[in-house]
Amino acid sequence: MKLRKNLLTLLIALMIPAGTLEAKGGRFIPETFDFQGTVDYIDLANGTVVVDDSVYHISNSTRVHGKKSKGNKASDLQVGQYVGFDAQETGSEQPYLYEVWVLSRDWRNRHPVKDD
Repeated sequence: MKLRKNLLTLLIALMIPAGTLEAKGGRFIPETFDFQGTVDYIDLANGTVVVDDSVYHISNSTRVHGKKSKGNKASDLQVGQYVGFDAQETGSEQPYLYEVWVLSRDWRNRHPVKDD
């Protein structure tokens, strides 16, 4: 009976996605992103944000997952934050950021970018 319980616990632990292990305070953070970098500039009036010298579109529907809560708005982004995101092409010159995760300062050390 104890062996069954331990085996069940192990199976449940193996089913948890790897990204969930990065969660702090119940916050899910994906294991990888299309892009990650430091926010250089934010222009909410024009709906743009610059991350590592690249310009992206943002809007009121852009979800920002902050360190303390999830689902914040683009207005919660701050210059100097290290972020991870997946960008969506919209047919314009700059891709659109629909979801952004604010990452801890040591994220880069724990998740180095792999060259293809």
